[in-house]
Amino acid sequence: MSRTTVTLPQALVDEAMDEFKADSKAQAVVAAIHDALRRRRLQRLYKLIGSVEFVADAESLRHGDDRLG
Repeated sequence: MSRTTVTLPQALVDEAMDEFKADSKAQAVVAAIHDALRRRRLQRLYKLIGSVEFVADAESLRHGDDRLG
């Protein structure tokens, strides 16, 4: 873990602490960063909708894997 000093608007920190039910400013900032990263990953996934073709059928998925015995 690294230590970082950041100057943030107090109203923003207060809102983040309320929104994420954080007990400390550090918890609020970490939760906000996690949330922002999760949203970015989801945006990248949404951009892939319709661009990937899945051609396997349910039968082969259920019974086609020899590793299952």
